[in-house]
Amino acid sequence: MATSYLQAVSSSIIDRLSQVEEQLLEVDKLLDQVQPPHTGRIRLMWITRMSRGWLNERSPVPAIWSRSKLSGRWTAKQVPIKGLTSRVKSSGEFAATTDQAREVVACFAELLDLHGRIRKHVTEFDRRWLMADKHIAPALDDVAARALKLMSRARLAR
Repeated sequence: MATSYLQAVSSSIIDRLSQVEEQLLEVDKLLDQVQPPHTGRIRLMWITRMSRGWLNERSPVPAIWSRSKLSGRWTAKQVPIKGLTSRVKSSGEFAATTDQAREVVACFAELLDLHGRIRKHVTEFDRRWLMADKHIAPALDDVAARALKLMSRARLAR
């Protein structure tokens, strides 16, 4: 049946998205290890997007972390994925691990891109389905009602 195919496809999507998210968490641990705990660190941040379908879901984004000299509190600034490796700091205490950090950030950027591409496919499918279902649902209701009438007539004819 078509439902088993659809279940296999949706299961595959969920599995792949989960794999990407698990890898993002692992790469974030590496980012923590290869960068000193100073302003300019690139790390993973999860933000809530308030878009239909993804309500209350969090999306991974790259962020550069800064520590306030006055309060000592850390704040994050979301940055674009494009050009992320060029944002790796290479001066001061960052110098010793710059090359390694750039490699890890390159993997991080690829994973973020893959995550975005998977979500884009899901969003496109959702959008198309919602548009199609506006026409399919009433048609199905109409056919079901006619079939019910036909079954009632067939019972009465017996």
